[in-house]
Amino acid sequence: MDANMTLTSVAMELTQERDRLADNLAKLRMDVSTKDEEMNKTAESYKKTLDQLKTLSEQMESAKFNAVEEYKLFDVCNDNNTKYFLAVFELLRKQAKEKYLDLDFDIFQPYEDNDSVAPLDKRNKVTGVVDPYLVGDATT
Repeated sequence: MDANMTLTSVAMELTQERDRLADNLAKLRMDVSTKDEEMNKTAESYKKTLDQLKTLSEQMESAKFNAVEEYKLFDVCNDNNTKYFLAVFELLRKQAKEKYLDLDFDIFQPYEDNDSVAPLDKRNKVTGVVDPYLVGDATT
């Protein structure tokens, strides 16, 4: 009889342990399900944010391109290009003078000859910028 009691009590303990583990398993499944939903929402949010980022990046590239193109239409762009060209030209001339002492580099002056500068009456009317490629021998 004592063995029967021990067997019954062990069976009860095992049944209780099984029920407890089943409850834990059910809770874990619910947690996993909740985490899966959160992960799916986060992934969906990430995809939407990534799409928005791509759209905004494309818009920024387009705006940057348009701003550069618009800037090129102004005389300021041409003036800046000329200013920087002349600055680099002067630097080159100075360095050449230092390296080749026996040569006279003062004869090289930017835009001294009339062939490299378009007359004012042949300016591009849309931009108001003199374009040496549009005037000269190649277009006549």
